[in-house]
Amino acid sequence: MSRRINPSEKTITTQCPECGKEFTYYKSWPRKYCSKKCSGKNTASNIHRWKPSAFQTTCEQCGKEYTATPKTTRGRFCSFTCFTGWMKEHAPAGPDNPKFGKKYGRPAHLPPPVTKRCPVCGKEFTTKKSHLLRRVTCSRECSAVLQAAKESGENNFNWRGGYLPYYGPNWRPQRRAARKRDGYKCQRCGITEDELGREMDVHHIRRFGDFSDYKEANSLKNLVTLCNRCHLVVEHETGGR
Repeated sequence: MSRRINPSEKTITTQCPECGKEFTYYKSWPRKYCSKKCSGKNTASNIHRWKPSAFQTTCEQCGKEYTATPKTTRGRFCSFTCFTGWMKEHAPAGPDNPKFGKKYGRPAHLPPPVTKRCPVCGKEFTTKKSHLLRRVTCSRECSAVLQAAKESGENNFNWRGGYLPYYGPNWRPQRRAARKRDGYKCQRCGITEDELGREMDVHHIRRFGDFSDYKEANSLKNLVTLCNRCHLVVEHETGGR
């Protein structure tokens, strides 16, 4: 097999050892065969064919003979059903199992656990050294109590004064006056009280807690009549005011 090198171009022309065809390739990308097909033929002819590894064996549970391979099974059971049946007889679950309730020691290569005290219930608990900073409480229940104490009410960044169930002594008369002014009709969807089957809600356009005087907060210009569905939508759109 001869090779012709073209000095003007960075290519080499040679002959494929598989099919005898001449082909050209770049010096920077040396090739022996003209195509992947010829390369595959040569590789396949050099593969050493091993004898099949399948063997005949007998199932330990049902006594049936079957064909097994080292890759799929160790040659003990012919099916998963026989395996589970053997496990029930020789390794029962629950208290009958010799390993039931057995506790294994902590691996020697791991650092010893750290003991901490729960700030909620005062109980001591152990945790990993890597969880020392983020593990504060002993359980999820105590974590919920601690989180509620730290992030509820005035400690929450969304706190806006809380809900005021009492809107002042003139709230009920102003509520009736607002419903009468709006014709007992929702000012958003137009449904009436007769169609709804209940009294309309009265919504504060500007939040009640933003006023220092309840008379100004309950003035008719700050009230609008809404049905219960539209009231929820408006509350959501205005950030739960």
